[in-house]
Amino acid sequence: MIWFLSLIPKLLGAHNMVWEIDMVPVVMRGSDWLAGGPFPAFGTLSSVAAYNMPMLVWLNLPLLILTGNPFWAMLLTGILWNGLSTFAVFRLGTDLFGLRAGLAAAALFAFHETSIAGTYTAWAQLLLPGFFALTLLCLWRWHATERGLYLALTGIIATAAFMTHFGA
Repeated sequence: MIWFLSLIPKLLGAHNMVWEIDMVPVVMRGSDWLAGGPFPAFGTLSSVAAYNMPMLVWLNLPLLILTGNPFWAMLLTGILWNGLSTFAVFRLGTDLFGLRAGLAAAALFAFHETSIAGTYTAWAQLLLPGFFALTLLCLWRWHATERGLYLALTGIIATAAFMTHFGA
């Protein structure tokens, strides 16, 4: 429910989605591959300070394939990623400190300016809080259950974070 309420400012802000220097390469690498070009196996250097790793392109590919529209692909990818990240924060907060803390953590995460901007901005660093929350959740679940699957997921998610932004 908290996440659904947070969609209001996120969708209202989506009209601010700009096709800036960081965004165009992310979408165009995927579009180029769908048009028969090479698979985007490496990142894009869109400016001196912005080297987008390949995972940013890959995260947008499924919805680019489904919608065929770069705007909707990026917006829906951001919204779905944000929902998954909010759930991870909620679950981690609930597991560690109880339901009220989990709800508070989810609300703070869902309505934080980075979370809202990350829904419609193609900056890889805005996706990192979700990767960090998922990594920490899997580490906690591994500690709590001693199931190796969670440790493996921790490694996979951490690797995906590094493949999204070099600052991970």
